[in-house]
Order: sequence, then structure tokens, then C-alpha cells
Amino acid sequence: MKTVQSILRQPIFFSKKLWFRSYSTKLQEAPSSWKAMLNIKHVYEHASEIHQNCIDRNMRKVAETLPTIKSLYEELESARNRLAPQIHEKNKITKTIKSSKDTEQRNALVTEAKNIKVVIDSIEKHASDIQKNLYHHCLSLPNSTLPSVPIGSEDNAVCVATVGEEKNMNDQTLCMKDHLELAGNGIDLLSASETSGHAFCYTKGEVAELEMALVNYAIDFSKSRGWSLVIPPSIVRTDVALACGFQPRDEKGEQIYQLEHQNESSSPKQCLIGTAEISLASLGYKQTFHDLKEKRVVGVSRSYRREAGARGRDTKGLYRLHEFTKVELFAWTHPNQSSRVFDDIIKLQTDFSKSLGLSARVLNMPTYELGAPAAQKYDIEAWMPSRAKFGEISSTSNCLEYQARRLLTRYKNSNDSGFVHTLNGTAAAIPRLVIALLENHQQPDGTVVLPQCLIPYLKKEKLFVSDVK
Repeated sequence: MKTVQSILRQPIFFSKKLWFRSYSTKLQEAPSSWKAMLNIKHVYEHASEIHQNCIDRNMRKVAETLPTIKSLYEELESARNRLAPQIHEKNKITKTIKSSKDTEQRNALVTEAKNIKVVIDSIEKHASDIQKNLYHHCLSLPNSTLPSVPIGSEDNAVCVATVGEEKNMNDQTLCMKDHLELAGNGIDLLSASETSGHAFCYTKGEVAELEMALVNYAIDFSKSRGWSLVIPPSIVRTDVALACGFQPRDEKGEQIYQLEHQNESSSPKQCLIGTAEISLASLGYKQTFHDLKEKRVVGVSRSYRREAGARGRDTKGLYRLHEFTKVELFAWTHPNQSSRVFDDIIKLQTDFSKSLGLSARVLNMPTYELGAPAAQKYDIEAWMPSRAKFGEISSTSNCLEYQARRLLTRYKNSNDSGFVHTLNGTAAAIPRLVIALLENHQQPDGTVVLPQCLIPYLKKEKLFVSDVK
């Protein structure tokens, strides 16, 4: 007997012209070159389970489309049932016409065939319109959810591990200075606000050097564990971002930066990536991996996000920016290897945080916090003294077949074949690591002691020594 989870894991994508619908209910058509497939029969047969999965993820507007999907499916089946006998009759008449030698009979049959073709064209047009609506709705459905994922809001997150010295949310230890005070002119938000707007920044001098050191260290750390370096583009086609499961807008508003083409209206729409995951995943577009166990890459890019949060304590300084540097991990695996690779990514992230001397916790994130592509997500949060709480510095998601079915990324081994599983994780979200490092390693005299792992990159043991009087 199938469980709800096993049902939800069934593929829902198959090959047809791909249509996308953002959560705001605005419909967007992808270029005709982009093909995918929806197993609409599966969605119809398990609509109640899929509806519950949407509710569990707080995607109520998407959940509300399930009755419509069922109704459209039944209407489509009715159209197909009407179409089949018409096609059979037309084929039968055409065969008779070819064998008939009676001119009067042939003319009568030709007229009858033309009349049937009018009926067929009408039914096919109606069926095509129904199919289009079905794709609109079905492509908005989220991935299945693994059984271990807690249901509900962020408050239901489960701490599954800790790194370094344990911190208590009620810890009243005072932060001597926050990262902005420590960095001084090294973090210039004012100039950036005048140049680019709110939630942008210039980093200068030793802070800029620290950023570059963290990027290089994260890359070296990842490469030492078998991840191959890729420098991906920061601009992708919007339909590529959609295929990865990223929406241009959600119920809260705009999420990604869309590029305008004033003189190239026929060109595919493009956007800035919110994470290198998008362009790294697209390396697998229409690819078939042979003898696949796993393939891992680490990419570094600038990332762009429109929503930078409301102004206040949680967004002070570098914590939430519109543009920042991030080192990203991405893996394609055989389906029976994705669970192990998920654990490998978490191990890499926790070891990386430990090497930086940070106190952190690993959280199994609840359903409300899962993006549409993720079947499971763990966040790693580091202690940030100025916030007097933990702040997210990385996350890892197992997307199972969700992205691979949209991007047509397959594997073919000697024993089996199918769609790969994809996983992504943050190796280093640079601005937030800068916050955690400066605030946790500050000294009473205003200097910051560097962790041993960064000394070879910065060629010094402390930051801001020259600022000490």
C-alpha cells in the first residue's frame, strides 16, 4: 500500500511545451524551445495528497488550484473521448476514398471527411486550451516533502546539531561593538546608498581583503573535498530561473531583478541570479550523465535579490543586501546517493564553520521555509553578538528530481536510467560570515583576531591594528 510520502514522490513532469505561473497568479509562457512534461494523470489521481502538501508548505493559493486541475482534467478526458471516434471515422473514410473507383461516392466521402475534420479541429482546439491551463497550474506545484521535515512555520525548526561553543538565546553577554563599529570606513553604506540605493555597500581595505580571503578559503576548502570549481554567469534567461523553481515574484512581491531589452524584444527575457544555484543547475540542461554516482561543483558569483527586508535591527549593516558574493555548492547524483550527498554537504558546512571558530547550530527547517524545489532543507546559523541571536550563514537543500525533470537532466548507467537528483548548499555567504567573524573575534582594544585558517590568505594575524591608538 502506498504511503502519502511515496505518492508525493511520484514524478509530475513529462515532455510538452512548458508554461509557468508565478504564485501571484500572473501567467508567463516560456520559450517554445524549453520542453518538459507533466504527469497530469498522477496529479489528478492524488490531488488530495498534493493539496495537503501545498497547505503544509503555506502555499494556499497554489492549493486552491487543485479542484480546478481536477475539473480541467475531467474536461480534457471528455474531449479526448469525443475525439478518438471522430479520428477513427475519418481514417476509415480516407481509406475507403483511396480504394473507391466510383467518382460520385468518392466526392460524397470527401465532403463527409471535410465535415469530420471541422469537428476534429474544434475538439483539438478545445483540448489544447484545456491542456494549456493544466500546465499553468501544475507547474506551480511544489516538490514533495520528505517525512523527516517538520510541518509548520520557522518556530518549528528542529536543532539537529551544534558547532563550537554553545550559545543560549537568553545569553545577556554584551557585544562590545557591532561589525559596523569595528570596520569603520571599511564598510561604506552611505556612499553605496547614494550610488545604488538602500541595502548596497562598498567594502574597503581590510574588510574587502577579508571578503576575498573568505572566498578563496571557501573554494580551497570545497576543492579539498572533491568539488570542482566553476565560475558561472550572473545573468540567465528568466525561463531558466523558472525551471529551477525560482519565481520572479511571490505573494510578497518582486523577488528577482529582470533585465529589460529595449532593442531586442524578440530575445528571451533575462534576469540576475539570486544564487549561483540557478546557473550551476543549468549546466545539466538536456544533459545525460553516464555511469553517474555523483558530480559536484563549487561556484562563486555575485548574487542579486530584490527583497532585502524591512529596515531595522535584523537588516542592519551587511546582514541583508541586494547584492553580495556567495560561494555555492551544487551536485547531481544518482537517486540512491542524494541522501548521502546531503549529509556530506552538511558535514562540509559544519567543518567550515568550526574552522572559522564560530558557534553555530544546524536546523532542520519546517515546511513553511522550503522553497518550491526543495524536498528537505537544513540551515546553519552562526551566533551574531550584535543581534543577540543566531543568524543564517548557509543552507542545504535536496531537490530530488524536481529540477532535473524541468531541466531534462538524466543519468544512464549500465543497470538503470532516469532523472538525476540535484542538491545545493551554501559554502560561504560572504557578508554574513564577515559579521560573525568580526563580532565574535573582536578584542577589547578594537582589533579582530583572525582564525588560523585565514592567516595564510591575509598574511596577518589581526585586523584593524593600525586603527588602535
